[in-house]
Amino acid sequence: MIRKLVVGIGFLAALLLIVGVISASARITLRFLCVEQYPDTVKALENDILPAFERENPNIKVEIDYVTWDTMGEKLMTGFAAGVGADVITTGSDWIGPYAERNQFLPLDKYWAKYEDQDDFYEGFMQISSYKGYLYGIPYISDIRPLIYRRDFFKEAGLDPDKAPQTWEELADYAVKLTKRDAGTGKITRAGYNAAADTPGSAFFEFWYYLRQAGGYATTDAWGAPPTEELPRAIMNSPEGIEALEFLNSLVNKYKVSPLAGMPEITPGVSIVLEGSIAMQVGFYPSFQIEKYHPELKDDVEVAMPTKKEKCVTYVCPNVMVISSITKYPEESWKLVMWLTSPDSMEKILAPQGITPTRKSVTEYAEYMQNERSQMIMQIPELGYGTTTPPSCDFPMLEITGNHIQAALRGIEGIKEALDKSAVETNRILERMRR
Repeated sequence: MIRKLVVGIGFLAALLLIVGVISASARITLRFLCVEQYPDTVKALENDILPAFERENPNIKVEIDYVTWDTMGEKLMTGFAAGVGADVITTGSDWIGPYAERNQFLPLDKYWAKYEDQDDFYEGFMQISSYKGYLYGIPYISDIRPLIYRRDFFKEAGLDPDKAPQTWEELADYAVKLTKRDAGTGKITRAGYNAAADTPGSAFFEFWYYLRQAGGYATTDAWGAPPTEELPRAIMNSPEGIEALEFLNSLVNKYKVSPLAGMPEITPGVSIVLEGSIAMQVGFYPSFQIEKYHPELKDDVEVAMPTKKEKCVTYVCPNVMVISSITKYPEESWKLVMWLTSPDSMEKILAPQGITPTRKSVTEYAEYMQNERSQMIMQIPELGYGTTTPPSCDFPMLEITGNHIQAALRGIEGIKEALDKSAVETNRILERMRR
């Protein structure tokens, strides 16, 4: 009897071991490529959001791989080339076009059609996350760049702090009045407007803001451009492009309200808006930095609608969750995407940095969004004042154009010459993409 019991127990143990082995082998691993470095957000992902997902889905393990925007492109390129890329990827919606064109991102329409909370996402963000009529990304962060200015500096310069500049002419006039210089050297100590062109990428964006406000486009397939059947081509050297670069050049070289490279960072990781070296800039509203580093400025850092020439428009670009086309686990990857973009996860990811969300419910209920300025920023996409960079070409085009913008601002190339060269070199990239 005892022997039979021992044998029975041994058989049961063996059976449980076999079941455990089978169970372990059935557990899949999803690779999550995440462009996120902010410590509190990383902590929320690793200690809360992803463990909760794994508990809810015990057959799935998530391995997270952090990258920066500078290393994202290379990581994606090598992963796709080797056929072992990530399953779920965070990236910018303006990166979708080139990867969708190469069939490297998975269309999500069949999954999205079954999703019940579609109306909770801002419609404009969903449009920007699509390419050629197909949805490729689920937006989870909105990069909205209002005009930011210091109310205290406006008062000091005799300007009404409740009236931000609305036109290019007012922007230049205000910037001149707000600029401060060292009495001995003439060096700018406070930029009236921070025309940050220290890298090709930042130079491109400073030009691009005014290109779009002038009614121009970088390429024929840019967001908002008139529909065309022709293949994408570069058109930043249009009359509107020339007008935009001439205005940017006037801020730097005629009115001298900003150094070419913009004002340098004083404290690493802290916005120079808070450090007192600039009076105005287009950029990210640093709400969490105000609370953490400079609470005394909570009433002095203001946000405003973008300036206007022909159009009132600025950069509005959601970061998105996409699924690799080479994933072996599309269904499980979709589960992870939905988990990461749920209202609860979104608030935990965005709150530490004070970033504006892509879901209406988070805007309405999240504690960190309950302030007048954050609510005002969300009016920019709601009023149709938002757009993003062209979907046909990713960072190489931005860098090429930015190099020539820098050359024009330095007087090395003429305004039209710089834009003509940008168009020629960009069209070479677009031509390679068509092959």
